[in-house]
Amino acid sequence: MAGYLYGAHIEGQNYLKGGTQVLANTLVKALKRYGGELQLNTKVTKILIENNTATGVETAKGNKIDAKYVVSNADARQTFLTLIGSEKLSSKLLNRLEQMKPSISLFQVFLGVDMNPIEKGIIEHEILCYPSYNLDYEYNSDLQVESEETFGVCIPTLLDSSLAPENKHVISLICPIPHNYKENWGTENGERGSSYEKLKNETMNRLIKTAERIIPELSKHIVFSEAATPITLERYTENYKGAAYGWASTIGQSGLGRMKSKTPVKNLYLAGHWTHPGGGTLTVSLSGRNLAKVIIGAHLGKA
Repeated sequence: MAGYLYGAHIEGQNYLKGGTQVLANTLVKALKRYGGELQLNTKVTKILIENNTATGVETAKGNKIDAKYVVSNADARQTFLTLIGSEKLSSKLLNRLEQMKPSISLFQVFLGVDMNPIEKGIIEHEILCYPSYNLDYEYNSDLQVESEETFGVCIPTLLDSSLAPENKHVISLICPIPHNYKENWGTENGERGSSYEKLKNETMNRLIKTAERIIPELSKHIVFSEAATPITLERYTENYKGAAYGWASTIGQSGLGRMKSKTPVKNLYLAGHWTHPGGGTLTVSLSGRNLAKVIIGAHLGKA
């Protein structure tokens, strides 16, 4: 938490013009500059292990890619239980994976509006709304989905007008919500049907109505709307139960309680929000940078 506070209040926060995709594009440029290759739409189905040492990966198409080091920023449960297999893991690691709890997921609403938020008194691009200062109570309420009153509002077009047509703005709403809400969002055997769509739209409309406490008459100015549930997050990221921040940031799963980047499998490392230091863009970026230093150091030490 001290790191977050220092970054926000001492160093200050910055916004990437063009959105976070700009960060991904920049990383790809650096990857290619140093001889790397990006393979999109390529699902890895297996991490190859020989004598408890990672030697590469295998894709869904059956292609095998040899590697001296393998780094997984995928769901830690999937990394070990699916890509490697429980039969190749120690009982100690299996027990830890079973005991650790994933973070809560999110419900997100994306809106295109034909209004100027500034005229409604909104001058900040991000607003966090809590009904009270009792955050433990609010978090438990989120787990029980008693309301959508704990939520955030983000208006990136107040910082970057290029993200929307002239005289239009982008508004996103986000609230923490569990994956198992109302029998896994009304899905049937994992399939999304009419019950799922109905529940998603009902939740979206309730959140928009709640947000009108901050932005009056918001619903009258919506020209485009889309929503994402924890099921959506799970489908696109394959994070266990749509976990938004990897492992839950409880006391026992923070700091040294989080999984280390170095795994019991030689030359297999973890990066991202399933390892140290934690969830969130800043800390996930740090995990990648710190791990890169470890691998480069190990490689040079053996050269």
